Amino acid sequence: MWDQNYKYNLKIRTALEHIYQNYSGDKTTANWKNFEIYLKRVWFSNGVHHHYSSEKIKPDFSKNYFEVVMKATNTELATGIIAVIFNDADSKKVNLDESKGLLEGSAINFYDEGISVKEAEDFYATKRSPYPTKPYSHGLNSKLVRNLKGELEEKVWKRGGIYSDAIEKIIFWLKKGKNLAENEKQAKSLGLLIKYYKTESLETWDDYNIAWLSATEGNIDYINGFIEVYNDPLGYRGSFEGIVQNKDFDMSKKMEKVSKNAQ
Repeated sequence: MWDQNYKYNLKIRTALEHIYQNYSGDKTTANWKNFEIYLKRVWFSNGVHHHYSSEKIKPDFSKNYFEVVMKATNTELATGIIAVIFNDADSKKVNLDESKGLLEGSAINFYDEGISVKEAEDFYATKRSPYPTKPYSHGLNSKLVRNLKGELEEKVWKRGGIYSDAIEKIIFWLKKGKNLAENEKQAKSLGLLIKYYKTESLETWDDYNIAWLSATEGNIDYINGFIEVYNDPLGYRGSFEGIVQNKDFDMSKKMEKVSKNAQ
């Protein structure tokens, strides 16, 4: 999700964490305290843009101070990326003001630079699901790029595609989970999720979601995949989520009483 949120997020995060772990200078100054606050805000938002407002988070220390602590810790970060931390470029993660351009004004890392809204919409206008009554969520698990021929194509997030190394680890742990599933329906849904990560098939994604919705028994639930599309100004691409929930038995009993007596 860090990379999805902004193309420089991971490099900035690596630099900030390297400074935080290795700086041995004066940590009582206002500059250092502001550096810590900035790092925590970036951690909290999964990137340099606020997770609700989409505005770029500006540090309360100077570019000069940042370069000083970088030098003191032998931290490397490209000059252009350092500038982005402090300037007004890429100021909005998700821009919904059409006058500024939905894609041109958004820093989200879902589209190659230079791709217009019309090009993206024309690309997906040609996509058809094989079953008329079962439309697929085209673009949900991919980045739209321009290839060497100047044509638009999707780079898919799957094993063997974008994020392959991370997805291999997801598959590894989902297999462990499937072997420990609470019931057959839960195991079936996990199996389909594994298949989806291996194949990038949107048909499998639909089958998985139906199976997941049917697996209502048991005390463990989870959300895993490229799901909610509000970080894409065009509403195609899903941001990654990985959440596991365990049932709270005590609170469930209390809420059941509230529910029965709500009227």
